[in-house]
Amino acid sequence: MKKKISNFFKVLILALLILFTTIYISNKNGYYIYNNYRKNILTEENIKRFEADIENGDVLDINNYLENDKDYSNNISKFSLNISNKVGRLIRRGIVSFFDKITKNIK
Repeated sequence: MKKKISNFFKVLILALLILFTTIYISNKNGYYIYNNYRKNILTEENIKRFEADIENGDVLDINNYLENDKDYSNNISKFSLNISNKVGRLIRRGIVSFFDKITKNIK
């Protein structure tokens, strides 16, 4: 019975580690920065289209120039990102303190 519980916890820890690593890497690789950059480009294209419509004397409607991107974030994704950030900070502090102790022992 203990072996089954031990295996279950090993699999659970491994799954959580993989989940954390995936979210952490996507966050650090600039996924959100890229999305904001893409929104900025779309906005610049709409401004150019708006200016061209003014020069041509076309009928202007604000809804033709606004991009409505859906926000697919939910409580689970926000929670998991928050957890991964906290775990990342905890690991970073642990590594920094570990190397600080090594450095003090070397001196």
